[in-house]
Amino acid sequence: MKLPRLARTLLEGATDLVHPHGHINSARGIDLYLTAVRGFTDWLVEFGLAGRVSDLSRALLARYWWQGVRSSQESALRAMLRCADDQDQILAPDVRAFVDGRLFNTGELYGSH
Repeated sequence: MKLPRLARTLLEGATDLVHPHGHINSARGIDLYLTAVRGFTDWLVEFGLAGRVSDLSRALLARYWWQGVRSSQESALRAMLRCADDQDQILAPDVRAFVDGRLFNTGELYGSH
């Protein structure tokens, strides 16, 4: 997986989402979160960025979500970012507020990533 440190932080955040703590209770659910991490880290590498979750900005996340990421993957990424931030307070306050905001993609009419 590309950007292993960033991916690890997201996946550590996802541990709070797995049953009995959260709503992920199937292999299919876990696959959605893995797909979201893979798509995001692949895009970051293609875009020429590397770093940690704490380096993410509102503009970067908006750019990624505006490109047409599936709403399910956007929701999964937001959930992992929230949980990772809850565990370690790694997001800047403006990024935290942005992650907690509304979805950009509210349907599955967008191209997958």
